[in-house]
Amino acid sequence: MGLKDVFIKLFNIIFRPFGQCYELLTQKTVTQYLLPIIEAVPKFLDSLNDEDLKKEAKNESKNDAVSAIIKSLKSLASCVPSQEENIRQLEMFRLKMILRQLQISSFGGKMNALNEVNRVITSVSYYPQQSGPNTQGPIIGGNNQVRLNKFREKQYLVIFM
Repeated sequence: MGLKDVFIKLFNIIFRPFGQCYELLTQKTVTQYLLPIIEAVPKFLDSLNDEDLKKEAKNESKNDAVSAIIKSLKSLASCVPSQEENIRQLEMFRLKMILRQLQISSFGGKMNALNEVNRVITSVSYYPQQSGPNTQGPIIGGNNQVRLNKFREKQYLVIFM
């Protein structure tokens, strides 16, 4: 197991929990502590050579660590309003990494990459908004705001603390 393999697993272990609870993080926390890392991790992942990606595709049978890292980073970046371009770049980077895996991996790695393409397609939904004639646009994860409001109303965080 190489050093890059360790870093991929470590990034996945660190960022997955933050990516799953990104709605509870404040903008200041994300900007101060996580934004520099959000900008640096894709550069590291892009530096992976084909052999590293082949090893990663072989090791990850059910879940793709590289894609999970990118999804977590995208969720964290969505906490900061000025990061729309960064979010777009992360999504393009995710697609680029899937394409690289399709080009270099064995049959199992290619199947995992195709499954990831399927997840990407199903995660992007288009819902027209009801409020006005020119307010249509893509909405990703529309129920998140409803869940967050319920979470704040019920003050679950106080119970957990």
